Formats: sequence, structure tokens, C-alpha cells
Amino acid sequence: MLLKILRQEKGVTQNEVAMAIGVERYTYAKWEQGRAEPSISDIVKLLNYFDCKFEDLIGELAFANLGKNSNTSLNNKQIQLVSAFNLLTEDDQNKVLGYISALQK
Repeated sequence: MLLKILRQEKGVTQNEVAMAIGVERYTYAKWEQGRAEPSISDIVKLLNYFDCKFEDLIGELAFANLGKNSNTSLNNKQIQLVSAFNLLTEDDQNKVLGYISALQK
């Protein structure tokens, strides 16, 4: 999930994030695992803490729920892949797509 990637890139623990935004570690862990969603006020705190865009974080939450609310099921690797892909620059995304295309041949 995006939260885990953001946390790992920042080099902090779940407990450090939770303490910084004022929630319990287990609450943050549920968000990271996709088992619960943060409130709007907690989303704002996460945006400020990770210095990321609202669209990125909300898009991730919506994407994670896609498998829960439809017949389409996404596994954790697929969600993690898309989350990491979305953090790349457009140029790097094109490189990844080129690499995937080359692998498929």
C-alpha cells in the first residue's frame, strides 16, 4: 500500500508515524494494511506528514477498495505495484511500461 511505501521511504516505523499524527499504532497499521480507512482529519495529517498530494492518497484508498466493492479482485502485490508506479515521475513510468512491454515479447 502507498502508506507503507511512503513510510519506508521516509525511514520511519509505524509507531513513529502514529505518534506524529496522534493515533494509536494499531490504527495506523490497519490503514497501512487496507483493513480500515483514516478519517478526513487524519488524511490531512498524513498528507502533511508525508508531504504528498491529496489525489495520490485518496486515489490509493479508492484503488484499494476496488477489489472489495466489485467482482474484480486485486492481490496485495498488484496494489503495491500500482502504488509504487504512481510515485514515479512520468518519465520513469514510461521506462517501466517499456520494460514490461519488452518482458512480454
